[in-house]
Amino acid sequence: MNFRRFFALIVLACWIPVTALIVGGVLTDEQATAISLHEAILHAHAPSNDTQQIEAQNKANTDLTDHRKNQDKAGHTLFEVWVVLTLLGAGLLAEKKHHGYNY
Repeated sequence: MNFRRFFALIVLACWIPVTALIVGGVLTDEQATAISLHEAILHAHAPSNDTQQIEAQNKANTDLTDHRKNQDKAGHTLFEVWVVLTLLGAGLLAEKKHHGYNY
């Protein structure tokens, strides 16, 4: 087995779990979004004049927004790694076929 083929198999071995992580992350994000929307509808109530309750809700919304931004950044990074592994693997596994032409 030559080095190029060995390296291609290593890239493929890394590509498979990264693909699983991306798919799992997307499914988890969709489920979490559905749950948070359901909870928001469930806990919706008339506007309150209680300042502490309003501050607590604002803090919870800010924390949720920050958490989602961090998740999005991690997801984009993982997707970029997946793209690089895909292109690298495709390049390594591609076989040159010559049809009598000299390049």
